[in-house]
Amino acid sequence: MDPPGGRDERRRQAERLRREEAYYHFINELSEEEYRLMRDSNLLGTPGEVTAEELRQRLDGAKEQVSAQRAPSRALRAATQERKKAAAGLQRLAPRRPTETRCSSG
Repeated sequence: MDPPGGRDERRRQAERLRREEAYYHFINELSEEEYRLMRDSNLLGTPGEVTAEELRQRLDGAKEQVSAQRAPSRALRAATQERKKAAAGLQRLAPRRPTETRCSSG
């Protein structure tokens, strides 16, 4: 016969073990880049205390942040390239001044 609360304790332990296994399975399936992102962002949490679904949500959120941070820099690079192209086009269209030639007298 189970001691009082023994069945509940076993159920909690079994649930925690299931979450730990899911945690490690999730971590093992990550690419190296995804793992570094989660580790560096301190999103890994504690095995058994965080679910694989919570980890997935954290990873997706971190990826969205990185993407949002990169988008402005991409736009800036594209704008800079466009300005350079425009400047080069204007230089081609600008009338050329004849260059002065100096004659040496002597």
